Amino acid sequence: MRKKASVIAERAVKEAEYIARTKCTVRECAKHFGISKSTCYKDMTVILPEESISLTKEIRDVFKDHIEVRAMRGGFATQEKFRQAKRGE
Repeated sequence: MRKKASVIAERAVKEAEYIARTKCTVRECAKHFGISKSTCYKDMTVILPEESISLTKEIRDVFKDHIEVRAMRGGFATQEKFRQAKRGE
């Protein structure tokens, strides 16, 4: 069981380093590593804090930035949707 846990911990650190370097979303990270979004999110919130507090703080800051711009991105997407509907596309 130890070996499996260490493999998971290593994966979590690699994912976190990738997110910190690229500022990507959980969805983009999951796609890059070929895992599910749920797995990636769990790695960042459950596994990573046990491995690296400093990296965890960095990832939380990235996620916080994503949450702050999420509403704006959603608003722009909605505007574009209605523009296309108005044009008859």
